[in-house]
Amino acid sequence: MTSQEKAILQYIRHYPEWVNYIETLADARQAIQYKPDKIQTSLNDDEVFELAIKIDAYQEKIDKVERCLRSACITDKRTSQMRRALCYGEKQKISPNEFYSLRRQIARYLMEVFKEGSK
Repeated sequence: MTSQEKAILQYIRHYPEWVNYIETLADARQAIQYKPDKIQTSLNDDEVFELAIKIDAYQEKIDKVERCLRSACITDKRTSQMRRALCYGEKQKISPNEFYSLRRQIARYLMEVFKEGSK
C-alpha cells in the first residue's frame, strides 16, 4: 500500500468519533419551547446555525466512507465487516486475501472521494 492509502485508512479511524459527535450534537438540538419564564438570550446568536454546519460536515464524511465501503464490498454483510475492521479496528472473520484486497480497493475509493470534496 502507498503512504497515501495508509494515511486515508488512518483518517477513517475517526469514523466512530464523527458518529458520536453527531449523536451528541443532535441531542443538543431541541425544539423551541414556549414557557412563561423569561427568555435568556445567548451571547452567540448563531449557535444553532454553527451546530447545523458541524453536523453537516461530519455527516458528509460519514457518507463518503459509507459510499466507498458499499462500492467496494457490494453486500451489506461484507460492508458491515469492513466498516468494523477499518473504522473500529475490530478483527473480522474475513480471509486475509479478501481483507487486503478490499482494504486496498476501499483506500483507493476513499482517496478519490475525499480528494473530490477538497476541490
